[in-house]
Amino acid sequence: MPPPPPPLNPILTPDTTPVNILQYTVLFFLMLYFILMYSCFSTVNPIKARSQERERNAVESKYRKLFNSRDETLHHLGWARERKDKEGVDRAEKRIKDIDEEIDEQERDIVSIYTKHGVMSRQMQATVKIN
Repeated sequence: MPPPPPPLNPILTPDTTPVNILQYTVLFFLMLYFILMYSCFSTVNPIKARSQERERNAVESKYRKLFNSRDETLHHLGWARERKDKEGVDRAEKRIKDIDEEIDEQERDIVSIYTKHGVMSRQMQATVKIN
């Protein structure tokens, strides 16, 4: 008597049971979850990932507010120069200098937080190395 023909689907062999298929499916999705979480968030804990994201968003929000404030102060500086208001120009220039110092501090905070969280982009890493 000749041997039985090989199965059409190599995964479904006669000794494969639905339980084995379910185990492999669960294993596949668990591996997919861990790979995606780690590659996107540098952690597999979604709670930690969300708290890190909130921390980064807070720092970036403050950074954007400082730039908006600097932009408004530049407008005030231009208006003071148009009016030839020496005191207004001095105040605006001092304020711009203070804002620039705060922006520099905020940039250092952003780099340190991104480094701590392990999510620095290649562009950000190149910028940090230059400075």
